Amino acid sequence: MEGKRTRLKIADLKRRPMRQHSGTEEELKALAQSWLERPVHEIIVCPSRKVVDGHRRLAGLELLGQTEVDVLLTNEELDEKAVLEVGLATAIHRADLSGFDKFQACVKLLELNPGWQNQELARCVKLDPSTVTRLLSPSKCVAEVMDALRENKIAISDAYEISKAVDREDQLRLLALKYSGASREVLAAQGRKQRAADKPAVRAAKIRCPLPSGCTITVTGHDVTLDEAIESLKEAIKAMTKARDTGLDAKTAQAVWRDVAKAS
Repeated sequence: MEGKRTRLKIADLKRRPMRQHSGTEEELKALAQSWLERPVHEIIVCPSRKVVDGHRRLAGLELLGQTEVDVLLTNEELDEKAVLEVGLATAIHRADLSGFDKFQACVKLLELNPGWQNQELARCVKLDPSTVTRLLSPSKCVAEVMDALRENKIAISDAYEISKAVDREDQLRLLALKYSGASREVLAAQGRKQRAADKPAVRAAKIRCPLPSGCTITVTGHDVTLDEAIESLKEAIKAMTKARDTGLDAKTAQAVWRDVAKAS
């Protein structure tokens, strides 16, 4: 970004940070002191004195008693949309921006750019579109999940897995599971189970599974589901294994199985 370096009074700067929680006073002081010793990243300010990037450092400098600061003063004025784009593009890749803050910033950018889709937002903040999808996923979550994200009780990856559940009760169950110590992987697995249970089962009179060996496994019955076929095959493997271990051949084993099935 083009501009000139100059020194300004901190009190004259107009600040509107994206973060809900900037950190404790000690954290802000430590950040400011570190920046004073090694000012690698510029504090960026518009000609109108609107701060583009550097809100937490400015807050820390004030706590240290500083009244002036060296900044990069941009050559051109930036409107709210441009300020948010620049601020988000630089801050979103740093660990000090919470998942909730990233979510809110992405939502705000979409509001300021009505024609944008996730692809345009991804290009703006230099992220993969799939990452943007995850960052926006809290918008599909119930209030309790949103509150948990805001309070840093769950991560954005947890919110993403929970957001896949359509029903409120399912989302709350996943949230409770997270509170009990479940990992994101466990949430994902449980979510898949819930979604599978919600889908109507597809049934077929016959399920054929040709194998690379040339054999074909066929399960027949009265409107069999895939899950039922899997369970049936498990029982069949046990029966076949038992028949082999007792010395039965294929023809004798089939006769025994027919007799057992008739008797039951």
